[in-house]
Amino acid sequence: MAADRTATIEALYRALNQRNLDAALVHLGPGATWPNAETGGTVSGREALRAYFTALWAKVDPIMEPVRIEPGPAGETRVIVDQLVRSRDGKVIDHGQFEHLFTFDGPFVSRMVSTPLAVEPDEDEDEDQ
Repeated sequence: MAADRTATIEALYRALNQRNLDAALVHLGPGATWPNAETGGTVSGREALRAYFTALWAKVDPIMEPVRIEPGPAGETRVIVDQLVRSRDGKVIDHGQFEHLFTFDGPFVSRMVSTPLAVEPDEDEDEDQ
């Protein structure tokens, strides 16, 4: 089952990064919940997610690359992603790593929760303090 979930998550990120909504949405359950990066809260349901991603991509150009995919603490699948967000004219708006926790209902993603990862201080900075 872990291999199936890994393949689903890899395909989902690939489709999102290619802006292929139809290919992304086939991996999400009918009532899937996803964080709303713009306003907080969540977006639920395939059609609401279609509208959300369409509007988001009209404003910014996010790329999420999975760095590590592993079982999560409560049966979820934990993904560490490197996220780069650019403005539509190519300027970097944000760049960092996030933890995405995916909950599944059978073969479909039913929920994703995103948490920024803390930035580790450089070793040189520790020596100066």
